[in-house]
Amino acid sequence: MRAGITATLVNPGSGTPTVGADAVFGPPIWPFDGIWNAQSPTHNVERLRGVTITMYTGNGGDLTVDPIQAALEHRVRETVLLTAANLRAAGIGFHLADNGDGSGWAPGCTGEHADEACVQEDVNHFVRFFEPTPDVRRS
Repeated sequence: MRAGITATLVNPGSGTPTVGADAVFGPPIWPFDGIWNAQSPTHNVERLRGVTITMYTGNGGDLTVDPIQAALEHRVRETVLLTAANLRAAGIGFHLADNGDGSGWAPGCTGEHADEACVQEDVNHFVRFFEPTPDVRRS
């Protein structure tokens, strides 16, 4: 989350933040990130027990198209994968949709978090969890 929020501050391609990165937990950048670390869901997964967790990520797509965006997306993806590993180790259930470069996720998806085609498919996928018939759910 910290990487994603920081990315929106330094790269317009990551989207527009609705509040400053330091609005709730203070600055997200070392050495001023003590509150971020204390609240980090990546490192405090036990607090998520009993919560329905669904995470979506991509790898940023083609590094040659937008290297800064791809590098930021890669860092966010690594954080998501670390969170997934910590959840798994704690025996906490979750769903992870890793769309990689986006080519297998949705037409037009490039693996970037702010890419409209990727976000639309993320929303479409998430909404399926609320459909009344369990056999309709997809992972």
